[in-house]
Amino acid sequence: MRKGKILSCPSDFSFMVHPERIEWFCRDTLLSKKGYSVILLAPYSQTNKEQFPDRFDKFLKVCDELYDDIYLFPMSRSFRDFLSLKPSYAKRRIPSKMEIQSISKWLDNHIYDLVATIVEISFAFDTILPFYGKLKDKGVPILLRMENIERDFAWYNYRRMSLKKKLFDPRFWFMFADIIKLIWYEPRVVRLADKVFCLSTEDTKWCQKKRKDGVYFVPYWYQLPESMGIPFTEDENATLSYIRERYNGKKVMFLVNNFRDGYNVREVKWFIDKVFPEIKKNVPEVIFLFGGYDVEKYFGGSSLPDGVEMLGEIASVRPYMEIAHLVPLLSKSSVGVKIKLVEALFFRKNVVAFPEAVKGSGVEEYIPQARNEHEWVEACISILRKEKDCSVAWENFENLYDHYKNIAFIENFFKKV
Repeated sequence: MRKGKILSCPSDFSFMVHPERIEWFCRDTLLSKKGYSVILLAPYSQTNKEQFPDRFDKFLKVCDELYDDIYLFPMSRSFRDFLSLKPSYAKRRIPSKMEIQSISKWLDNHIYDLVATIVEISFAFDTILPFYGKLKDKGVPILLRMENIERDFAWYNYRRMSLKKKLFDPRFWFMFADIIKLIWYEPRVVRLADKVFCLSTEDTKWCQKKRKDGVYFVPYWYQLPESMGIPFTEDENATLSYIRERYNGKKVMFLVNNFRDGYNVREVKWFIDKVFPEIKKNVPEVIFLFGGYDVEKYFGGSSLPDGVEMLGEIASVRPYMEIAHLVPLLSKSSVGVKIKLVEALFFRKNVVAFPEAVKGSGVEEYIPQARNEHEWVEACISILRKEKDCSVAWENFENLYDHYKNIAFIENFFKKV
């Protein structure tokens, strides 16, 4: 017997990302397993859909198996979004007038059974804002999932761009305008939600300054623990057989990263040029494998040092995690909690990180951290030589990131049926 319906409102229909790496998809999977009927309302990028129609259709097929009903609508692509007082990322997610009428009718089929609406990040709040009164009238709690403080994330991305891009690339005019608009927009959304569940301890502190109560730290939802026992697919087995043979006897350092818009490119290049050669002098059998979305755009054609290999886009991390000895977290962004950290600890892999890469995770005190070249080399060597490991971090991660415990906590705020 179903417990009631959950309206899930992600910031976008993330068909460019593997489902197991999408937090809202993993959370909704768990809710479905617990007996809830989950329905999905999500905007999508029309540009990405036109460029990658096969990926869109593939992800939609996966979602059809999970969700009991799905309503998708295209994001706005109008220049007028820039002129709005709202951040352009929020304005793009507001349905058109025709879509609002259609969504309202769609929502009428479910609203009497809804026990909660879960909105992912502040930008997505504008997707449900036209139906805010309707949901409140029916006593449906609106719960906000803060993945990160969007103003901080936008500011981090803006600061790392060159002056030339800031002056001549219109995208960065939009970004700077959004940073200003987010100063008032984000606190307003935090106050409008019935409850706020933050992914990071740092974001929790920030949100608690914006409202008196109703703000909680609830860690990242990744794959369910039982997924570790799911057999590898045929493709995963083929990849595992190949890399086991190719890298037999090697100490493998592995990194998967989304390099879109140059994210973490500087840090990875620094590691390849400055840190890894020193590690290899001390641990000759070490190799560094890295890949991910847009990796070829920034590293294709580059001359890589001995022992460094670029993998391209990675269909599944599971085979690589099977052989990895160490995952270097090469990010200097302190915004949110990194999927790379959650993924590595989920698979019980050793980690070395910049302090910013683990900040707010709740397990930062148990992770080896390095700030400069010398500290990175020393920390990596000690793990590769098995002088140290992250076993304490794994234990604390499994307790703090207990999916079932955390979903049970959120259930306390659902409408009672």
